[in-house]
Amino acid sequence: MKGNGWRTLAGIVMLSTTVSGLAFMAAPALAQALKDWKCTGDTDIPWAEQVVGCSNAIDSEKLTGEHLAAAFNNRGGAYGATGDLDHALTDFNQAISVDPNAAFAYQGRANLFFFKKDYDHAITDYNEAIRLDPKFARALNGRGNAYQAKGDLDRAIADFDQAIRLDPNYAVAFRNRGNAYLAKGDLDRAITDYGEAIRLNPKDVLAFDRRGYVYQLKGDLDRAITDYSEAIRLNPKDVSAFDHRGYVYQLKGDLDRAIADDSEAIRLNPKDVMAFNNRGLAYQGKDDIDHAFADFDQAIRLDPKDPAAFNNRGLIYQAKDDLGRAIADYDQAIRLDPTNISAFNNRGRAYQEMKDCERAIADYSEAIRLAPKFAVAFNNRGNAYQAKGDLDRAIADFDQAIRFAPDYAFAFHGRGIAYQARASLTAPSPTSTKRSGSILNTD
Repeated sequence: MKGNGWRTLAGIVMLSTTVSGLAFMAAPALAQALKDWKCTGDTDIPWAEQVVGCSNAIDSEKLTGEHLAAAFNNRGGAYGATGDLDHALTDFNQAISVDPNAAFAYQGRANLFFFKKDYDHAITDYNEAIRLDPKFARALNGRGNAYQAKGDLDRAIADFDQAIRLDPNYAVAFRNRGNAYLAKGDLDRAITDYGEAIRLNPKDVLAFDRRGYVYQLKGDLDRAITDYSEAIRLNPKDVSAFDHRGYVYQLKGDLDRAIADDSEAIRLNPKDVMAFNNRGLAYQGKDDIDHAFADFDQAIRLDPKDPAAFNNRGLIYQAKDDLGRAIADYDQAIRLDPTNISAFNNRGRAYQEMKDCERAIADYSEAIRLAPKFAVAFNNRGNAYQAKGDLDRAIADFDQAIRFAPDYAFAFHGRGIAYQARASLTAPSPTSTKRSGSILNTD
């Protein structure tokens, strides 16, 4: 890649806000009564043992009514926790058949539907659980998660509010409400809720991870690292926290630590696309383009539909002056994500290096249409207009770049060159004075 003022936007993998804290298992039903059977529906007994224990209780023919429904419910939760969703659904259906008033069974089946991303059926079952038991905080929390997954954040927050009113010590509901506030962009309320979740449960790894992300968004990188580090201390196998802390180290310019965290995330999960992408960017920052290329290549193998990986690999091809392959990767990134401003900007730069200013300008213009305050694209389009000799448009674009990024040195430099070029075009012709038969050039 030529060393010039055309800044790249690498398409860094961003963190996604996920709905968390929905225990897949059903609400433990009549746990004490079924404890002797090792069928509590809670985490006190390993799930595989509970499948056996609940099966023994069911087969004993000693249970009837709500106790039999509870045994089916708890076995359904145990099956679900071990990933056997078909048997889990069968058991929840059976629990409801035995006792149609078993709110816990509707909640368990709703959790199953939620896990399968069947949010409408999940909400239907949560509604029934809440109708049967209006003080069922877990069902309200679950329905809030389902509403959030559907993008209905106001209803989600209303359900989390109600769950918290019913159980002020319900840490998971605080964390989930924090997720909803985060999705709404209300970062301060999100931090408050994550903080309360941590106060109620100082071992809540997800709350530390989410709060770290909010601090990251607010630019408080040191606090973000502190929270991610605590999440890792609590769970040294927390891939997400390594991913996120590595990214923050990268933002701070500490590329060696970033690479170390990304490498640990990959060790823990060799299919972690985010970690390969982010480690590739860190290697790229160290000018280790061979390792960067290998990581982006692996990210694409793991997820051929990841636009960021194609965009990032395109940058490596561009650094190697293989502009044809770079453009092919940017093309694919744009096909996968037609709103990818980074890919449009970077493809524009590749076209400009090929002296195809018209295509370059078209790509920069699309990046600007998608992100009207994208100073980098204005600067790059200014360079392209200047290369075409359209100095007025070039200066107008540099003006915009500076307006949106007042410390953008490259834009000032480009505008200075454009002013100089325009002045040389509009300056009067040098005057000549005839003396003693010779011409004196007053330049």
